[in-house]
Amino acid sequence: MRPSLLELEQEYFTAIRQGRARSEFTSSQTIIMMAKDKVRIQATAVSDVNLLIVELEKLGATQVDKFGRIVNAWLPIENISRLANIKSLKFV
Repeated sequence: MRPSLLELEQEYFTAIRQGRARSEFTSSQTIIMMAKDKVRIQATAVSDVNLLIVELEKLGATQVDKFGRIVNAWLPIENISRLANIKSLKFV
């Protein structure tokens, strides 16, 4: 997992602890695609892309699309660190 995604998650949790509304969160990281409390990810499956999609959807991923072993989706920022537990995920 890219360090910038983990940094984004920490920045998000800090903002929430400081009382900012989830829907109003903005990040200092300008290269990351965000919409309110979600981040756009591009993930690569180890082998079974459909299994990866199911696991990402369990974490709240929406607007999921795939091409080969690549999956694009909007993921709630608060679930970024949980990506490390997905066995079907090669990298994101």
